[in-house]
Amino acid sequence: MVCTEKGLFAFHEFFFQEGEKGVLVTSKETLSGLLTSAGGFLLPEKRMRSLTKTFLKDLKKASEA
Repeated sequence: MVCTEKGLFAFHEFFFQEGEKGVLVTSKETLSGLLTSAGGFLLPEKRMRSLTKTFLKDLKKASEA
């Protein structure tokens, strides 16, 4: 997934690997652009982790439906 907006470029990749206990989802995001220098101020690490956990829970729920 690619997102470009207001001086920010974000490239998000998802990797799915099937295993004995289910599917492992690995997410990788690459950010660049003018706004990345203010990223820690605009989106602190704790908030980013919270958003990622919420997203992955929603993904799991949707995939199991």
